[in-house]
Amino acid sequence: MWSSPLLLSLTSVFGLLGLALITLALATDSWTDYQVNRREIINAMNRNTELNARLKDNVVRNPLYFSRSYGLFLVCFSDAVPSDIGSFSKFGSPCIWNDDYYPLDAAYEKYDSLQLYRYYAMWGAAILYLLGLVVFIICSIFGMVGCWRRSTKIVLTTALLMLFSGNVRNSFLFQFSKLPHQLCCSLYS
Repeated sequence: MWSSPLLLSLTSVFGLLGLALITLALATDSWTDYQVNRREIINAMNRNTELNARLKDNVVRNPLYFSRSYGLFLVCFSDAVPSDIGSFSKFGSPCIWNDDYYPLDAAYEKYDSLQLYRYYAMWGAAILYLLGLVVFIICSIFGMVGCWRRSTKIVLTTALLMLFSGNVRNSFLFQFSKLPHQLCCSLYS
């Protein structure tokens, strides 16, 4: 069996590496990508005058007609940006805050059941992510204390908490991957 100081060093290094990777995942905003062929949409609008009249302002202002990627809190655009949307640059790519977390009261009252599901699922995903991080930090502290004291009970508690933390983070990933991002909520109304 490995010595306790070596085990403590390895768990500390890999625990901090895991925490850094999870935090980096929170900072990125390329979790779900949607590619939109704007050239084809504009060509179709030029061929059909009725379509041109209906979509004229939407193609310029509505994010549905732009290639975009969703993160937990931001929507980023890869090439073109909708006009008058209030974007800012994050790591060189134009982004906007995802307003679906705080919709206007008038818009929220008009949500159908699928939009309400999306609203609560988004909040659930964000809370599960943060809860997983908190449990992971608590596990790291328990693990270090357990290695220092050479207590099998604390190390076993750490292992069980790590399993719980992993399940919470997996629940977050499942919740986020099942979000219907294409639904029209406050961002697209």
